[in-house]
Amino acid sequence: GGVVVAPLPDQVTINTWYAHEQEQYFTNKLHFARFGEWSPILAGIVGASYSPIKYVSFGVSLQALLTAGATMDLYMPSIQADDYAKSNIDMRMTGAVRPIVGVQAEPTDWMALGLTWKLWSSIDIDGKGQLLLWNYRTPVSESPENAWVPKRVMQEGHNYVIDYEPMEVTGGLGFKHAGWHFQGNVIWEYWPHYRDHHGEKPEDAAVYDDNVPANDGSDYKWKNRVATTMSTGYRYVEWAESTLGFAFYPSPVPEQDGRTSYVDSDTWCISVGQRFDFSILGPQFHAELGLQYWQMNQRTVYKDPAKIKDEFPDDAEHIFEGKPVPAAKGLQTNNPGFPGYSSKGWMIVGAASFAYEF
Repeated sequence: GGVVVAPLPDQVTINTWYAHEQEQYFTNKLHFARFGEWSPILAGIVGASYSPIKYVSFGVSLQALLTAGATMDLYMPSIQADDYAKSNIDMRMTGAVRPIVGVQAEPTDWMALGLTWKLWSSIDIDGKGQLLLWNYRTPVSESPENAWVPKRVMQEGHNYVIDYEPMEVTGGLGFKHAGWHFQGNVIWEYWPHYRDHHGEKPEDAAVYDDNVPANDGSDYKWKNRVATTMSTGYRYVEWAESTLGFAFYPSPVPEQDGRTSYVDSDTWCISVGQRFDFSILGPQFHAELGLQYWQMNQRTVYKDPAKIKDEFPDDAEHIFEGKPVPAAKGLQTNNPGFPGYSSKGWMIVGAASFAYEF
C-alpha cells in the first residue's frame, strides 16, 4: 500500500524561527514547537506486509523525506546601494526515507497484539552564501603588483531542520466481540536528538553565544515521554459503524526559564468517526467521516533574569571615548519570551474518505 499527502496548489511553504533572542531580528514573536505550526509540504509513504504463518504478520514501511542544499551568490554593485543586488542560486535536492517496522500477532480470533518501531526523521536543508562587494576591494600584499581584488564574503553554516519527528516504539492491544472493538496503544517517544529549525539542540541553543552560560544547558534537553491512544467502536447495523477515540501526548519540553522559549504543553485529543458500507449495482463502496478536537493545555513560563543573555554588558565602554556606559547597567534584552509568557491552543480537524472495493 501507499499514500501521498500533497498541499493545495501554490501552498508548499517552509518557515523557520529562532527559539531565543535572535528572533528579535525577524518576527520578534514566540512560535509553537509542536502544535499547529507545521510546514505544508509534500509527503509520502509506501509499505508492505507478509504473513508467514496464520495469525502472525510483519510489515515494513518507508516514509519519503526531502533533503536539500543551496548556495546563493549575491552581487552588490555598490556598498552604498544596499537595496539593489543580483543573485544566483545553486540548489540540490536529494531523497531520504524513514523506516517503519511492525509485527502483529492474533493469538485468538478476538484479540490482537502489535509492536511498531519508527526511526526519528526531519527535513534537513543546508545552505551557504557568497557575497561579492564589487566596489569594495581588499589589498593583496603578497602579489607583486600589490593588486586589489573584489571583496568576497563567504557565509557557511546556514542549516535548517523542518518538521522533526522523534523515534517511537509503540505497543498495541486490541479486542473485538459482538460488534464491538477496542484498541489501545502505548507510545514511547525518544526526544534527545531533537533539533530546532536552525539545527540546534535545545541544550546548545540555551547556552549563550559568548560562552558565559548560566548553566551548561543540560536542564533544557528535551525529555523522553510516554503517550497513549485508545479507541472503541460499535457496528450497530450491518452497514454502519461508529467510533470514539482519545489520545494524550505529554510535552517533552522542560521548564523554559532561561534563554530559550520553546512553546509547548501537554496535548490531548477526542475524536469521533462514522463509517458506511453500501453497494450500488453490485460493487461495494465505503464512506468515512471523522472529526478531531485537539487541546493544548495552558502553560505559564516565568524567566529567571540570571539565565537570560545580557545584550548590553555592564562593562561596555563608549566606542570613541573608552568610558563606561551608565545605561549598560542591569539586564538589557530583547528576548521575545522575557519576562514570561502563557500559551494554550486548540484545533478542530475534519476528514472524509470514499473508497471502492474491487
